[in-house]
Amino acid sequence: PGFVRLCGVAHEVGVKVFMHSCGKMTSIIPDLIEAGIDVLQFDQPRIHGLDTLAQWSGQVTFWCPVDIQSTLQTRDSVLIEADAREMIAKLGNQGGGFIAGYYGGNEAIGITPEIQELACKAFVKYGWYKNKA
Repeated sequence: PGFVRLCGVAHEVGVKVFMHSCGKMTSIIPDLIEAGIDVLQFDQPRIHGLDTLAQWSGQVTFWCPVDIQSTLQTRDSVLIEADAREMIAKLGNQGGGFIAGYYGGNEAIGITPEIQELACKAFVKYGWYKNKA
């Protein structure tokens, strides 16, 4: 009820509601969408599974960087590019959408800005998606 009220008030004045989570909250995503959450921001989207998240593509916008734990940590340019491309393909949709994210704490996760740049370039390279609807 609290999220429904919060989202309702925000939407009444034209404000979108963003929600961040560092943990796995897959089981409550349908409830959050129903409550009115507009954007889900995950730094570790793979914890949910991209195929699982894709079922809500078109109902909510996902705002995610290349996964900061499972992918960026590899420092492998091929894997990083593939992850960015897969997120755009599976989560991008005109009805909901995908916002390519950038994790701001490189030092906190032990990577260099150059690794983040690989992800940014991949998002730009594959950043256009077709309407799945």
